[in-house]
Amino acid sequence: MLRSDSLGQTPAYLEDGLATLHNCDFLNSPRFQRAYAEGKKTGSWYDHDLRWRIHVLLWCATWAARLQGAFVECGVHRGGFAKAIIDYTDFGRLGRSYHLFDTFNGFDRGQLSPEELHVLQAFNYEDCFSAVQTMFANMPFVRLVRGSVPASLDDVGPVAFLSIDMNCAAPEIAAVRHFWPSLLPGAVVVLDDYGFELHRAQKLAFDELTREWGIEILSLPTGQGLFFKPMK
Repeated sequence: MLRSDSLGQTPAYLEDGLATLHNCDFLNSPRFQRAYAEGKKTGSWYDHDLRWRIHVLLWCATWAARLQGAFVECGVHRGGFAKAIIDYTDFGRLGRSYHLFDTFNGFDRGQLSPEELHVLQAFNYEDCFSAVQTMFANMPFVRLVRGSVPASLDDVGPVAFLSIDMNCAAPEIAAVRHFWPSLLPGAVVVLDDYGFELHRAQKLAFDELTREWGIEILSLPTGQGLFFKPMK
């Protein structure tokens, strides 16, 4: 609800479930606009715009670029997040590797709880592996790994950035557990679905996991969740 002194004002941003009167100058940045366009043209988020969500993701990637570790995404779809990040950070100049883990054709339904099978039944994903291969064909630092998570996960060395977006709890928790020992101090973990009511099972699972580790997740109005590997 807007405060009474804000009534009648047009939101500065109204998109992807987020409305605010606050400053959003990042939308006018040519660097942001170019990176966002690179991500959007992959078709990863169809006709739905999510610019503030991508702004958060790019901020996290810029932070992680200061660390000497790999970038990892578990849940890739058509590669929109990676394309935006690679453009925004000029990733090819960093001398790092970027690992993309996904089935590239939707859920491994054997990993879905009965509740998730019910609420996610409308999700339909086409097989997009060939398209993603073509998308990153000229980027030798990008490694595509096709298969169900966590069975497809392997050792990628120290990790600076971890994006989690598989829309269901079991493989997401397994992925974070797998990579936790490899995350560098200060490494960032971005949970794409943390605040969305449709994905409440994921939120509850991550809340339990991070309590076990003695850390807290920052819940963002974009629907994302964010936490860092503690420095000590």
